[in-house]
Amino acid sequence: MSYFKPLTHFFLALAILATYSLGVRAGSPTGTLAKYGESRSWSNDTGKFRIDGKMKTAEGNQVTIAKSDGRVITVPLDKLSQKDQQFVAEFLAAEAKQSDPANPFAGGEPANPFAGGEPATGMSGGNNISGGSSSGIPQKQAVIGGVRPITATPAPGLWDVKPPFPLPQINLQDTIIPMDLPNPFASRLVIGAGGRAPTVILNNYRESHRKEENSSRFMVYDPSTEQISALLEYDEPWRLMAVAPNGAMMAAVRVVGFDKGNDLALFKIEDNQLKPMYWFTAGGGDWDELHWVGFLPGNRLATISQKKNVTIWDLSNPVGPKALFRGSTGGPTTVEMSPAGELMIFPAGKSIAVVDTMNAKLVGWLERDTEAAGIALSSDGRTLAAFHPYTVTLYSMETGAELKQFAVSESSVGHGFRWVGKHLMVGNVVYDIDRELAIWNYQGLPGNDLVYSDFHLAAFGEDKQSTLTIFKLPHAAALAAAANVDPTSVFAMRPGDGVKVVFNMNGAPQQVQQDAQRAVQAKIDELGWVRLDNAVTVMEVTVEQLKQDSQDYYVRQGIGPFFAPPGFGRPTGPKETVSFTPWKHSLVIKVGGKQIYSTGYTRSAPQNLQLKENESAQTAINRIVQPDGNSFKTMKVPPHLLKPEYQGGMGSSRLSKNGLN
Repeated sequence: MSYFKPLTHFFLALAILATYSLGVRAGSPTGTLAKYGESRSWSNDTGKFRIDGKMKTAEGNQVTIAKSDGRVITVPLDKLSQKDQQFVAEFLAAEAKQSDPANPFAGGEPANPFAGGEPATGMSGGNNISGGSSSGIPQKQAVIGGVRPITATPAPGLWDVKPPFPLPQINLQDTIIPMDLPNPFASRLVIGAGGRAPTVILNNYRESHRKEENSSRFMVYDPSTEQISALLEYDEPWRLMAVAPNGAMMAAVRVVGFDKGNDLALFKIEDNQLKPMYWFTAGGGDWDELHWVGFLPGNRLATISQKKNVTIWDLSNPVGPKALFRGSTGGPTTVEMSPAGELMIFPAGKSIAVVDTMNAKLVGWLERDTEAAGIALSSDGRTLAAFHPYTVTLYSMETGAELKQFAVSESSVGHGFRWVGKHLMVGNVVYDIDRELAIWNYQGLPGNDLVYSDFHLAAFGEDKQSTLTIFKLPHAAALAAAANVDPTSVFAMRPGDGVKVVFNMNGAPQQVQQDAQRAVQAKIDELGWVRLDNAVTVMEVTVEQLKQDSQDYYVRQGIGPFFAPPGFGRPTGPKETVSFTPWKHSLVIKVGGKQIYSTGYTRSAPQNLQLKENESAQTAINRIVQPDGNSFKTMKVPPHLLKPEYQGGMGSSRLSKNGLN
């Protein structure tokens, strides 16, 4: 495998190539040197040929120019006119001065927004555009000229990560707060938080094809003062997307359908009140609307669109929000961020990439054997957790080393994968990572909730008001219940344990039975279990026929969408009714007669049927609806299985607007 294929997209394109490392291309006119990236007239050394274009990159002997027709060319410097050579020399000199070790103003560290860092500021001056939002929020024109691409060249074992600022310790009280924020039928409720207290924002919005039914409302709650802001209302559906780490700004997207949109509004948060600043178009148009937004240090913002295009914006640009970096994620439409936004972390194929957002440089690369279905960074910024079915792996953010791997009962993250203080929440279940123990199952999570440090914040909406709940998790009773439990005693099965296998396959063809027996033995070996006829744990393997059924098939010519319009992809020929008997394949594990795990699938008639030449529908169904003993090879079974009484933790609680029950 080659590790040096250059990429001309943004750092997140690594997710497509699953290769290694990323470096920043020098000689790009960005930031304070953006004026060198503006369109200008270029000519050759004889003056015979001219083009209009923007300088993309420059080195000592060549320059790359994006022509006005969109094509990019590389020209030797000595083939340019004297005026153009001087222009490039001035740019290279200015860039060199920025990185000069003798420059006392170069470099520097970002301010910690949790320790009195400078609050985000709005733009000064004009650039308002007439015909902006009817909500009364002024519009600003985004500046996208001179956007900097990134060149990636791979490097296994890369780890140059500076641990990020930790989320500050917060001391809140378990609280239930009624808020005069209506949440009528067909509207949606979301929650956001940021800052030291933190500042909490509830947002209700409704998007309708009838313009007069569109609306959005916002309220701010300060836990440190217990103050609730006045209600801020708009006649357009603005949806809360992000709150700045310092609690000084909020971003909201104007929803145009499917909960996404192109226009992004920024609000200041001052004296516990929201104050609109401006909105600008940050999305890419139809089918490329904004999917994710996050605030970064240095008064900057990151956005990811539906087509996985990512942009980092400079919000302090005096003219308008300026796009600094732009490219494609190649995979995820969201990323995990450090508490203060210095790092963006995302799956890249089977590996995990860590990017420094100050310079858009890849600084860490974790190579894995299994693709992570979820990742989460601890609130102190020191530990990264990665999830794949039934397993969590922890990594050190200081060294990139794997710290440990432990078993969980979940095959998917369900409601979410996130840290709760020093504990880890997988779906609804909170785990003690030191003891590798499921502590408690929290049911009824509303979806419009978040975790801030070790506090769970949730919003519950009703027709005339909403309720904000704040609870520390895991709660005292959960910790007490798990305090004296031996973690090794909660498992019914672990690698090395014995299992008795019982086959129920009467009626299945002999070859299917033999295939199933081999597949099950291979699965037991893969799990690290031992097959014992006197084991307490029993694995029941079943292949059986169900009741006979029938289905109608219609001849259809051409290809159409799933919901085809009249006359397009609809049946064009006669109906044929077929009969079949489905085959059920199941694998059930029991302890003392109680089921602790089950999986399986049923081979039945498919919804769509592709016929071979001169084949009838009945003949095709007879060919397809057959038992398959080899299917047990691919059935997912966790190597660690909890006893029935410990599945989901030491107990469970239901969260509602009235608290934990």
